[in-house]
Amino acid sequence: MASSKSFLIIGAGNFGISTALELISKDSSAIITLVDHGPIPNPRAASHDINKIVRPDYADPLYMRIMLEAMKIWQESELYSPHYYQSGMIRADNTGFNDGCIESFKSLGHEVLGGYISVKEAKSRWRGVLEHANFEGIEHCYYNPVSGWGDAVGALGAATKAALGRGVKYRSEGVNTLIIDQRRVCTGVLLLNGERLEADTILLCTGPRTALLLAESAPNDSEIQAGKKLIATGAVCYAAKLNPRVWGKYSGAPVVKNGLPHTHGECNPLTLDGYLKTNFEMSFTNMEWHEPSKQYISTPLSSISESTWTGTAIPRYLKESARKVMYHTYGNEVEGIESEFWRICWDVTTPSHNFIISPHPHCKNLFLATGGSFHGWKFLPVIGRYIVQMLEGKLDEDFAKRWGWNEAENFASGEGKANHTYEIKTDLKKVEGWEEVMNSPN
Repeated sequence: MASSKSFLIIGAGNFGISTALELISKDSSAIITLVDHGPIPNPRAASHDINKIVRPDYADPLYMRIMLEAMKIWQESELYSPHYYQSGMIRADNTGFNDGCIESFKSLGHEVLGGYISVKEAKSRWRGVLEHANFEGIEHCYYNPVSGWGDAVGALGAATKAALGRGVKYRSEGVNTLIIDQRRVCTGVLLLNGERLEADTILLCTGPRTALLLAESAPNDSEIQAGKKLIATGAVCYAAKLNPRVWGKYSGAPVVKNGLPHTHGECNPLTLDGYLKTNFEMSFTNMEWHEPSKQYISTPLSSISESTWTGTAIPRYLKESARKVMYHTYGNEVEGIESEFWRICWDVTTPSHNFIISPHPHCKNLFLATGGSFHGWKFLPVIGRYIVQMLEGKLDEDFAKRWGWNEAENFASGEGKANHTYEIKTDLKKVEGWEEVMNSPN
């Protein structure tokens, strides 16, 4: 694999862009083609958003170790630092995760960046903007002043511009299927327009569309298919545009991640153009029967209206739950709301919420870098380096074991589970208000 000179990277989200930039930076003569469907960055992608949380805080030392590398780049690099805002972050959580973060810092021999503050202090700091926050059930919050948030579109756009500027090519026609011969060798892709593209190495960074793509490409080969390893999952996001007269009240607040049972969500600080954004931390599938492979596969909704900031076809329960996260952060009387928006963010979840960054064990020349599980975006500055190490067969054993094709299922509970939020709770068709949406004339 180290001798490969041509690469097809399918998917131009943060894993795909980060990898393309790393490859072209290492070898300017490599032939690297990114393939996605539509503009780049794509507004429908999970990586394309108003903002995303950037934090080193993990109860798992493996992920904290990578994020400590990433934090330095977010803070200092010419490419990424203009898109990072060190607001600090509060976690209201009673699961033991916060204690785990402190232990991870210690186990890595790193300065402990986070610690506890009382609920009373949390409500009085930042000019009292969190005075009405719902922290019922705890007496102390975890606070890390070094964490913050990133301008998602700005950062991804900057990395994309850097990659294309160094010679990476982009094709916007979208992929129909992989080209896999009878010997289980992947030689390229068939585009939606019927054109064939071939390369030495084919890397899938296809997020929530991975399982469907593998099933479409090898409908009679269950070993090539994803099975339960990669499940397309959605989560609802809410954004409120505030009148400029109240921006001063809400500016300067930290990220608030409220994992308590009455909230289950996260609220990001006010953006420079006046948006407050929240996520409701409940994920759901969208199971559909796939006739060629005779199985149910979760797939993102095909309509653009649900996955971009239009908010036209989202069940009432999800809308209300995402809005509630903001109320549980700033109180029921959030001032100056001029307009409201919702979207369903589609990602791909593994059973253990670990990434899958691995050769496909049953298909030669085919590799995967996916499984973001709603916590992958913040790794943008560094994840490409680890993916390239995997492509070259040089990935450290600790990472190779955790991110292997089969390992995500082995770490599904207990030690080795990467992230304990955004658990899959239901299927979209069972969510309250779904039938109402489907029967709406709009």
